[in-house]
Amino acid sequence: MSTSEFEFDKKYIVDRYKQYVDQIRSRDDGYDPKNAKQVGYSSFQVLEKIKQLYYFVLENQKLKMRRTFIHDDDKFLDLYNIVKTHIKNKIRSTSGGKIYLNVSGYKTFVGDQEEYEEYVLENKSKMSSLMGKIVDELNSVINGTIKKDQNKPVLFDNSFDKDVSTSGTTDFQESKKPEQPVVVKLEESDYIKDIRKTFMFFTNENGEVT
Repeated sequence: MSTSEFEFDKKYIVDRYKQYVDQIRSRDDGYDPKNAKQVGYSSFQVLEKIKQLYYFVLENQKLKMRRTFIHDDDKFLDLYNIVKTHIKNKIRSTSGGKIYLNVSGYKTFVGDQEEYEEYVLENKSKMSSLMGKIVDELNSVINGTIKKDQNKPVLFDNSFDKDVSTSGTTDFQESKKPEQPVVVKLEESDYIKDIRKTFMFFTNENGEVT
């Protein structure tokens, strides 16, 4: 799809994410449990957390997108679902079975926890660059200039993607799948359910978290 009517706002998203991270840090200040355990994550779980940054961009600009196409429901739905499908397929697998997530024109993540923390939580410069590049990538999806990754996407076999609708209801996406995914035969853990919510929240027209 190619459109010049809407694009994701890079400055807004970068500032919004910085604000979100600051909120998380302020909540964590003073928390020092004596018997805390070091939590380890699989490569796939780390990549899922990075993928949520893409959803963060989409959900924080959905209201802007809806206003852009306020008189054209079809355009709004088509654009939203095209971007959402791109995000859903972000984690890929090489022919050798190695999984990764490539942020177009910036960096390929392979699921390393320390690298994730450096780019997503700790280093503000890298954090800003990462979010900016994600915005650039999603804008290239909108403009039809995104370079297609030939490797297959990796999905949980029990994950169903829901398309947005203007009526307030959702429908399972059962057709027009762009690619046949490589299916990972795993049960969806409570952890994955939690991280789906980690970066996904809405803002009202005043920019307040709802």
